Amino acid sequence: MKKRFIDERGRILGKVSVVDALMALLLIAVGVLIFARFSNWGTDTEDVPGDAPEGSVPVTFTVKVSQVRQGTVDALRVGDKIYNPNDGSELGVITDMEVKDAVARASDNRGHVVEMPVEGAFDVYLTIDGNAERESDGRLTIGILEIAVLSSSAFATKYVSTTGTIYTVEV
Repeated sequence: MKKRFIDERGRILGKVSVVDALMALLLIAVGVLIFARFSNWGTDTEDVPGDAPEGSVPVTFTVKVSQVRQGTVDALRVGDKIYNPNDGSELGVITDMEVKDAVARASDNRGHVVEMPVEGAFDVYLTIDGNAERESDGRLTIGILEIAVLSSSAFATKYVSTTGTIYTVEV
């Protein structure tokens, strides 16, 4: 009598259930994925704080966050990492912060443009040190954000998310 590979009870060679074998393979695959995700397996370099990744350019840029309330000012801190919430890329570290009373441009009753204070609001200038990639056309980018004067974007720390405009860029 010839022995079948899978018998009438669904066992391989009459010993192991097909379902049990598939579950064992699934558990092994999940274990390997968890190990790969939470270990340094497959990385050949050690990340040293302060070192720029290979191919990147150290960049310092200033972002103006306009007309924010005191709570936002309090949530922004020197030393915090700053991110682009659109793609999660780390833009750098806040190295300096300057807070000024917010002003807005408006027309007076004679039609002249004047700067007027905005009550209860502040303009915050954040100096950020990061590492940008230089594109083939000379542009600087971090993730999907182009680091260029007058480009506006969303910015976030672990405490606050806001929008701002890049005012200065130094390479």
